[in-house]
Amino acid sequence: MMKSVLFASAALLVPFTTSNLAAQEARPAPVTGVAAADDGEGETQIVVTGSRIAKRDYDSASPIITLDRQLLERSSAITVDAFLQSLPQVGSSFGATNSNAGNGGASNANLHYLGSNRTLVLLEGRRAIPGDAVGALDLNMVPAGLVSSVEIITGGASAVYGSDAVAGVINFKLNTELTGLHLNATGGISSRSDAEQAGVEAIYGWRPKGGRGGFVLYGGYAHRSPALTNDRPNQSRQIQVNFDAQGNPLLVDQVNNALREGAYIPSATNLPSQASINAVFSGYGVAADAIGRGNVLGFNNDGSLFANNPLTNYRGGTVSNPYYHSFNQDFFVQVPSNRYYLGLLGDYEFSSAAQIYARFYYVHSDVTRQIAPFELTTQVPLTNPFVPTALRSILATRPNPNAPVTISRSLGEIGPRTLRYDSDLYQGVIGLKGEIGGGWRYDAFVSHGRLDRTETGGGAFRVAQLTQLVTAADGGASLCAGGFNPFGLGKISQQCVDFISYNPLASTSARQTVLEGTATGPLFTLPAGQVMLAVGANYREEKYQTTADALFAAGGAVGGLRPAGGIIGRYDVKEAFGEVSIPLLADTPLAHKLEASLGYRISDYSQSGSNSTYKAELVYAPIEALRFRGSYQRAVRAPNMNEFAAPGLLVNLSVTQDPCSANSTFRTGGVPGVDAARVRTLCLAQGVPAASIDSFIGTNTAANTATSRGNPNLAPETADTFTVGTVLRTRLGGLGDLSASLDYYQIDLSNTIAQVGFNDNIVRCYNQFGLNPNYEATSSFCDGFARTAAGNLTGGLLTFSNIGQTKLAGIDGQINWRTELDKSGKTVFNLNFIGSYLARAKIQALAGAPFSNVRGTIGSIGQAYPEWRHSLWAQLTHGDFDVGLRWRYTSPMASSNIILAPTLPALGSPSISYFDLDAGVRFFERYSLRIGVENLGDRQPPVLSRGSGANTEGGTFDLIGRRYFVRLGARF
Repeated sequence: MMKSVLFASAALLVPFTTSNLAAQEARPAPVTGVAAADDGEGETQIVVTGSRIAKRDYDSASPIITLDRQLLERSSAITVDAFLQSLPQVGSSFGATNSNAGNGGASNANLHYLGSNRTLVLLEGRRAIPGDAVGALDLNMVPAGLVSSVEIITGGASAVYGSDAVAGVINFKLNTELTGLHLNATGGISSRSDAEQAGVEAIYGWRPKGGRGGFVLYGGYAHRSPALTNDRPNQSRQIQVNFDAQGNPLLVDQVNNALREGAYIPSATNLPSQASINAVFSGYGVAADAIGRGNVLGFNNDGSLFANNPLTNYRGGTVSNPYYHSFNQDFFVQVPSNRYYLGLLGDYEFSSAAQIYARFYYVHSDVTRQIAPFELTTQVPLTNPFVPTALRSILATRPNPNAPVTISRSLGEIGPRTLRYDSDLYQGVIGLKGEIGGGWRYDAFVSHGRLDRTETGGGAFRVAQLTQLVTAADGGASLCAGGFNPFGLGKISQQCVDFISYNPLASTSARQTVLEGTATGPLFTLPAGQVMLAVGANYREEKYQTTADALFAAGGAVGGLRPAGGIIGRYDVKEAFGEVSIPLLADTPLAHKLEASLGYRISDYSQSGSNSTYKAELVYAPIEALRFRGSYQRAVRAPNMNEFAAPGLLVNLSVTQDPCSANSTFRTGGVPGVDAARVRTLCLAQGVPAASIDSFIGTNTAANTATSRGNPNLAPETADTFTVGTVLRTRLGGLGDLSASLDYYQIDLSNTIAQVGFNDNIVRCYNQFGLNPNYEATSSFCDGFARTAAGNLTGGLLTFSNIGQTKLAGIDGQINWRTELDKSGKTVFNLNFIGSYLARAKIQALAGAPFSNVRGTIGSIGQAYPEWRHSLWAQLTHGDFDVGLRWRYTSPMASSNIILAPTLPALGSPSISYFDLDAGVRFFERYSLRIGVENLGDRQPPVLSRGSGANTEGGTFDLIGRRYFVRLGARF
């Protein structure tokens, strides 16, 4: 209801103001634009993001959301990724709150939920060195203190900028005209006295009056301290979502058998006798048959055993119930980092025909990601001297009494799994631009960037050394002090920890070279104005290489966050492009302006061949202040390094539900079109033991491994993008200045490059969607995984293919209103609103499969598709003092579990509102102070049925809680 009212209000502004526009003589100041040049008639030409043609008009045919620097300064963000993540158009992505490994420590932007690999991020309208194998810009490259504005284009822009601009473009514009010395400092901390962040920055600009050149030199340091799930109640616990008979959710601690004390995991095909269980537990005063023969048993430090459901004979430790040991503990909810950066932006004009410019950016960053200690499952032979006597008596009654015992254990002694990324990014640009004559201008530049990164892991162990200790007749006492005793808490000596511990190392090297030249100018003149043309060509070479840790890659060491694999990839692309702007009508009774634009680009990729992209746009302004715009664009995305060059790597995966579990919807007849009896038969054929088939409950922990690799035969993705919208800019007399935009977008992406997911293979194997009608174990979907001797799901092969489609549609809106509240102009009220409504989000994971409607659903990392998000800023300024309030809102979402298991209840997220307050003052003309509080209500993230390591989705919700910040500035 609320989103309808807000958009209706924006739309109603159009007719309300149109009747008064004829009397408005003055034109509102433009809010977009980067390079500006006088056109010889006293007006300024603006190079607007989304076009290569400089125009007098302040507007673009592409749907653009513009954010000025003031909004960035009013947030606690010390890096631009944290600010972008709060915007409605930007979905979940790697950044300050994502602790899982996967992108080399870089921070990325995900526009309109299509992924960072389909979002092109530009720095001053140019590409920069990617931060990872996906090809996305590391937002750490952007100097936050120099950002003058951020422009976000919705929809494809490949005809203008080339590959990757499928979801749109984010362009950071920098203040290259800044003069004097500018000093800034920022600090912040959460209400839990963690999540500290601090930054200092110095910028010096020199540009003499009447001079022909100048420069801006900057440098700074930004620091983020860690914050842990341990200190946040909804995130520290490993929560399982159950439901009562009325369908109400029940949040309970999830049983975790990977005990810190160690736990015996009985084999379904080799169970001990019930009598032996009764005999041992009767000695603890426990009634006969209270503990089942298939029960998981833990180890007290005195050698006695304990059980769960209910907790029985537990003799103390650091927690009240060791079975509720949380896998979520030790996760970083704010990823610690240090960032040092410096740069130089300069230019010198020899004449109007030749102006040289140069850019140099350098960033060093170290980022550490951390999750819980590794949970080890291993086989311990009965020759191990540490096997407790009580357990030996039970094991001796098994059908195969000499079989090794399966032990599950959290390796807390080794410590959390960590991965530290130390990166150095360099980017240099040198170019020449000027006037050719006849109104024509040129711009040619060469850019070179490089990335060097080392990755150091922690929390891993050597498999061979661990095996030595476990299988040694003396328990490893001759190899390290005390030996390796997995049966109890704190029984592994530091010397044994050092003996098995391993710190994997990997390195990454990336190089990018870009050569580009463009020329723009008039072709001829029509009655409505000049026909403008832009032509150009570029060459881009990308190289990427990762040197994997040899022992880790070979499986000789496991347990840590996985460092980079051994990717060696290179490609180049040669492109030519053109764009023409045709004025059809101007200053007529029916049209202040009617203009069409056409664009075309041909690209030749060394790894995927040639492709073409194109666009057609139309702008119609019945009067100067009101414009309608529409566009059609064909966009492409060429395969990135990870997709076409990644070697075979082991990855950990989780399972939504195992269809062979006796209580699964596949076995109980809950999946339409699936025959439960034939599923049972297929499960037996795959190796689920016949003795346990009707009581079998498969694991759904992240212990299922698969091999993931690239595919050199991929074709580019293609997208057709349609947008239509309206822009209003006017002065409302005594009510102030207003600008508003409303744009509908539709993106149809085909030939999608993706992997068939582990869960997707699983459910299709058992004939979901009718894709295995004969329930054949040899189906290609069934080949995507295997089963252990106990029947549990295990690894398979995951590779990239052109397999699916994505269909997105929605509405983006922006309103900026400024009004003076007194005649002196000292008291001013500003209102800034940005909203995004998702009207359609359908994903086809595999050709021939039905589309999944993900609109309004949320899953794990990067899988949030809210119907509505907005940010509303209100600011009151009086003289040198201002106070502001921001309201960030996300609509409720259902759990994405309903897509694969629609009949099972699952917990999604409610609507979430965050309120931020800030106040600033300027004094002695040179100094400024701003203080603020974000998440005033300390709203905690919701618990989800399908959350990530913190029971929630860290890219969508605030994991930190209430945060305070202060900014200081000085200008000389």
